[in-house]
Parts: sequence; C-alpha cells; structure tokens
Amino acid sequence: EADTGAARYGREVASDAMDLMDRTLAGQDYLLPSGFSAADIQNGYVAASAESFGFLEGRTHVRAWLDRLLARDGLKAALEKGGPWTLSSLREKD
Repeated sequence: EADTGAARYGREVASDAMDLMDRTLAGQDYLLPSGFSAADIQNGYVAASAESFGFLEGRTHVRAWLDRLLARDGLKAALEKGGPWTLSSLREKD
C-alpha cells in the first residue's frame, strides 16, 4: 500500500486525537469531569476503531477507559444485539 500524503495525515490526526484523549483521561474515568456521557459513547467507537489500527499502543488511559466502557451493561447488550463495535471485521475482508 502506498504511503500517500493523505494516509500520513490521517495517521497523524488519529495519533494526535488519541494523545489528547489519553491526557484527558489521565485524571478522570470518563471524558467529561461530570462522568459518563454521550461523549464517551461517541468517542468510544472512535477509540475502538483506532485500536484496530494500532493507535492505542502506549495510551494506557484510553485503553483503561475503553475497558470501562466495554464493561457497561448497556454497551454489552448493544454489542450482543448489533455485533462488533470495531472495524476489525471490515479489515479482515481486505
């Protein structure tokens, strides 16, 4: 696969986003200081997708937060009904 400028830029943006999330989660359990919110739901999918591309390596706070999200009963029920939350199943078809 060619390493195009767009691909490099995409990796840089994803890496920067995961760094920001990791710094944010360093002192709190969820993205907002007030606790679990829609921000966690939306960005949880982003982080799960980023994980399938290797962007969580070294980002221990994001990994722990994603584990907390995946342990929530509501998300477990949604995944049982709707299937995987990551892009890994799509990547395996490549």
